[in-house]
Amino acid sequence: PKGSDQRGARRLTLAFPEYAGWNWELADARSLLATVTYLDQVLARPMLDSSDLIAHQLLTDLTRDYPIASLRSSPVDLHSLLSSDGTPIPLRESACDLVWMRPLTREEQHQRYLHKYTHLSHYLEAGLTGQLGTGTPQYSSTGRAYDGTRPGVWRISAERAGSLFDGQRLPSCLDGEWMSTPQVKCCQDTGYQIQVREGYYWQEAHTLLKQWATSLWQAGERLHTHPQLYRHAQARTNASRTITRLAQQGVTILAEEQTAGGWARPDWWAQIVGRSRATLFAHLVSLVRKGTMPVLIDRDAFWTASNDPNPLTAVPGLLTASKWRGYTVGYEAPLPLSQEVKATFRTAEHADQLAISLDRLTGEVFP
Repeated sequence: PKGSDQRGARRLTLAFPEYAGWNWELADARSLLATVTYLDQVLARPMLDSSDLIAHQLLTDLTRDYPIASLRSSPVDLHSLLSSDGTPIPLRESACDLVWMRPLTREEQHQRYLHKYTHLSHYLEAGLTGQLGTGTPQYSSTGRAYDGTRPGVWRISAERAGSLFDGQRLPSCLDGEWMSTPQVKCCQDTGYQIQVREGYYWQEAHTLLKQWATSLWQAGERLHTHPQLYRHAQARTNASRTITRLAQQGVTILAEEQTAGGWARPDWWAQIVGRSRATLFAHLVSLVRKGTMPVLIDRDAFWTASNDPNPLTAVPGLLTASKWRGYTVGYEAPLPLSQEVKATFRTAEHADQLAISLDRLTGEVFP
């Protein structure tokens, strides 16, 4: 209210549940107001519920172009699919997010900075083109039905052959004995010798998540390519991380049982997670060809050492491409490759632990 007489003035009170599950970083009421306003604008819906409810609403609303209820119903019990030796097919274990680290090389230890880059969501990128099988799965006892295109899960044997992705200097493409179609194709594309021994596949398939993925992807792209419209930096970061969170929760819903509100399609989950992993390796191939070697990968983020202090130019072409590739700068100011950072690399036992430790050194830890 303005003026000396404020007794009858209207006031705006802004409140938000403390435990709504959004995990936003809020310095003041302006940060909260800007965050919910930005999300309302880019998603075209108000943030009136918890994150899990919004994720469920988005997934349902943005798949209405298909008779999703009937397509979600599998003619067979997917948990009863058996391999040739009579053991259940591990659909939920046939794909996983990539979390990987390695020691710094001698050359990297003489670099001056450590840069972090974060992708909006490999799940969304996978959903843009990911084929999901419908109908009855077919069993291929020899694996000859594998064609690199039809969705399925396959038991494979593999040799690294001449692939650069050896699990040491670069992460391994292999992810267990059973893998989804996109993962098998990824291994072949990165130089592995693959023999498909058996598997299940779906003859009918649809890009059921294309509209869902496109809507969320375009929302994230708008935030990052139109900063003049979304000038509050922390609110913009909150909104972007919210889109990533909604994508993660949406993919989780695919595999959850119906009693928990899920779609009970672990095979769809495996295809999307497998394609997201393949998408990440495609990005890595492009980076390696241009001379960038990641030292740490934690799902949608990777770290690399460089003498260039500018994160916009330290990885050539990543952020300067004419079309946005989904990546943003993880650290506005690079992390100096100090003795403390080098010691953190030596002592960390797991990649996710190392990622948290590095974020703490920069003060970038997000709840």
